Formats: sequence, structure tokens, C-alpha cells
Amino acid sequence: MKSTSMPTFKFAKLTSGFLAAAFLVACDPASLGMPAASRTTLNVAGQPINVTAPSGFCIDDQSTSIDENGAFVLMSHCALMGAGGPIDEDAIGAALTTSISTGGLGGEGSDTLQSLEDLEEFIGTSQGRALLSRSGQSQAVNIVSTTRNNGVLYVLVDDRGRQPIAGLERRFWRGFLELEDHLTVISLFGFEGAGVGDQGGLDLLASLATGLQRANR
Repeated sequence: MKSTSMPTFKFAKLTSGFLAAAFLVACDPASLGMPAASRTTLNVAGQPINVTAPSGFCIDDQSTSIDENGAFVLMSHCALMGAGGPIDEDAIGAALTTSISTGGLGGEGSDTLQSLEDLEEFIGTSQGRALLSRSGQSQAVNIVSTTRNNGVLYVLVDDRGRQPIAGLERRFWRGFLELEDHLTVISLFGFEGAGVGDQGGLDLLASLATGLQRANR
């Protein structure tokens, strides 16, 4: 039987406090009109990693973070960042994040996690659910579904725990993939009442994953 000891995923060091601050910056009207881009290159552990946003989304440079644990990028609809015309009802009510670890799946402190299949098994444990949660409260997390496609593990999460900011849907997607041997976690967070939906959220997150894979071949 495989051990389910907690691997030291460095992206997990991204705190809910920083996530909340990132969302507040992205949604702050004072930040509108700032330059916004759909692509950036980050130096993670001495290696360049290209991050591209899906169509209609822009990277919030003010929320980008790089340190010894890896890199974090927040993306929101370009219209919300003053880069796609005035904000209107057509602006997608969701935000995307990309967290890039300094190490790969097999080098993150666990000899038992060598593949996405291993990771899928691990997230079913209490420690794995805590990793998925925005609050770190494993008992409040329910894994609705998982699917693997084109080198990405997608997990639909229902988190009834403490939320980093008000107004976020408690149901959200996370995806796991490797970019240039760096374990990468992508997430989609919908806002209450936006009506993104499970399939719409998965399609958008898959678009982000495909763009990242193509940009880092």
C-alpha cells in the first residue's frame, strides 16, 4: 500500500491572505487603466516559464509573486483591468490563478507521488483535501469529480470552509500539470451569481492548461 504522507508541495505555502490581497488588487477600480498583458515569462528556480492567459483574460502584474517557493500569477477578465473596454455585463465573473512550484511532481518531498494517477489517489485523503481547500480545512472539502486529460488532472472541489474573501463561489476547479518539470497548479474561482457553471469553468481552465503547455514546449 502506498504511503499517504504529506508531500511538501511548495505552492501550498501560498496563503489565503495573499490570495485575498491579490483578488482585491485585481478588482480595485483604482488599478483600472494600468497596462495589462496576456503573456509573461517568469524565472522559477533559474528556469524561464512562460505563462499565457486564455482569450479575454489578462495577467495582473501587480499580483504576480516570485520567491523561493515558486511563482504565483493572477488573471482576470481584461475588461475588469481596463484593457478591454468598459466593464459591462459580458465580463466573465471568474478569476484564474497559476502557481508554479520550484520542483516537479516526483521531487516534491514524496517518493510515492510520481504521476498524476498517484496525485489523484492522494487528494482523496484528508491531507490531500486540505491541499485542495482554500481554507486548509479538509473536513469542509468534498471532491465532486476528477478527470485526467492531455496530461492534466482536473478536480472539481466544493469547499464549505472559511473563504479567503467574500463573494466567491464555494465550488471551484483546480488543475495539476507539469511545465518544464515544475509542478503547476491552476485554479478557477467564480464569483457568486456569475453563472460560470461547472462545464464552463472546466472549459476555461482547460483553455489555460492548453495555453501553458503550448507556451512551454
